[in-house]
Amino acid sequence: MNLLKPIGQKTRTSFTLNLQTKDLMKLFDLTNKYNLTITELLERFISDLADGKRCRGNNEHESARAYLETFRERDDFFGYMMRNHELTLEDHDYDIDHYYSYLCYEEFIYPCFEEYLDKKGLKTKYEGLSIADKLEIAKEIPREIRKRLKKLERRLER
Repeated sequence: MNLLKPIGQKTRTSFTLNLQTKDLMKLFDLTNKYNLTITELLERFISDLADGKRCRGNNEHESARAYLETFRERDDFFGYMMRNHELTLEDHDYDIDHYYSYLCYEEFIYPCFEEYLDKKGLKTKYEGLSIADKLEIAKEIPREIRKRLKKLERRLER
């Protein structure tokens, strides 16, 4: 399934935020100060972060990205593939099944996994395993990513 609606069409979804009451009150005060709702603030930040259609400019995009980079990147195999092999949903036209198939394509994933083990110094840990066993381990993360994407897909269909 393709996650994108026709261009120009908005997608409405909901997320749950777990905030301390005090943090929520401070956020409410901050958004009121700038005549925004909390929803508007989050929509605008996300658009700036993703360099979306409603991005307010390059400076805002760079600031949002700089904030994101204060968090630690994934240090697992999937993070390695994302950084070194440009694996994004956008590269696969936001098609979950195509993306997942590509991630699990043995002639792609096995060399990536071997490369990852080598760079991380983990080759000896997996030395005695067969190629099939290594492939099963390598495919665990794409399976988890697919579950998250399917959950997002269900939310978007509501």
